[in-house]
Amino acid sequence: MRWDALFEDLEAQLAAERHQGLELEAEEESELQLRRMSLAERLRAHRGESVRLQLSGVGAVHLVIGAVGDDWLFGLAGAQSCLVTLKAVVSVEGLGARSCTETDGSHSALGLRRVLTGLVRDRTEVSVHTAGGEAARGLLASVGADHIDVLQGEPELRRTSRRTVPLDAVLLLRSEAAAFIER
Repeated sequence: MRWDALFEDLEAQLAAERHQGLELEAEEESELQLRRMSLAERLRAHRGESVRLQLSGVGAVHLVIGAVGDDWLFGLAGAQSCLVTLKAVVSVEGLGARSCTETDGSHSALGLRRVLTGLVRDRTEVSVHTAGGEAARGLLASVGADHIDVLQGEPELRRTSRRTVPLDAVLLLRSEAAAFIER
């Protein structure tokens, strides 16, 4: 009888060691995945959730995450739509450790210039923020290779000025929520 108890005890120890080994492997795999994960992948996994972004030169922005590209993210901040360049993000509060790699590439394949071109086509009124503050407010008129043009003033009255902002300087575009969403 003592032999049976000995074998049962040894089998239990072996099972415990295997279980511990599997837990350790899972933990190591999780850490490896986290090291390989981009900020965009983490943001994608939190679509529909509220986060607090600290943006360089802009300050804190609380928003609900919408679409996320490789170099930008879209979200709602109250009644405003926000298009944030990821280079502007200093920190994010409210993200868990999970990530999401899009299999269809629907948003991640869209670069910032392409998104901005869509906003030009939809004649979106925006305020453009850079590290120096609000750089322009008006109708997003065109997107160049490395800049955007914003028509400021009242286009209907032909009282406008064109303000050109280098894309590298753009940190955040804001608009009324309906402008980005309904079109």
